[in-house]
Amino acid sequence: MHYDVSEHGFTDVQEEGPAAQWRHTHSFTRVTDDVTAINEHIEYEHRSGFWGIVTRILFARPNLYLMFAYRKFATRWYLRRQLRD
Repeated sequence: MHYDVSEHGFTDVQEEGPAAQWRHTHSFTRVTDDVTAINEHIEYEHRSGFWGIVTRILFARPNLYLMFAYRKFATRWYLRRQLRD
């Protein structure tokens, strides 16, 4: 579910899923007329038991880094492609 949606950002909150809690805030800051900085903040909590093990593996810091590095690359690629077309 998305909350606090505005031109300054939004927050994703997991309503159901593998983690006990997941809150991901995206903040947009205008740098220049053509550049916007995107800052992200994640808060999450693991479950106990099997799903806790799964989320500890999936949401380990190196995995989150790789996931967000890929998203950054893909977002930039898509936006640059849109500007060319």
